[in-house]
Amino acid sequence: MAAKVREHLRQGKPVIALVTGGTNGETKYAWQNHFITLLAETDDGKIVLGNSYSEYGNLEELIRYYLAGGRKGFLFVG
Repeated sequence: MAAKVREHLRQGKPVIALVTGGTNGETKYAWQNHFITLLAETDDGKIVLGNSYSEYGNLEELIRYYLAGGRKGFLFVG
């Protein structure tokens, strides 16, 4: 999953993610259910986020918090 997201971002295409608030760290990027936009990845591996509680994120955290265990997935936009 992370490789697909990174490839999409490398092509200059944003990635839309549905994030859901929760109690196990999920509130790092959202207090309630909403969509955020992954805009780019920096040279040091940070993900530039739009419409999020945080300006930068960690892709592995986003996948773990929001995709693991049957949670919501990413919607790729081209």
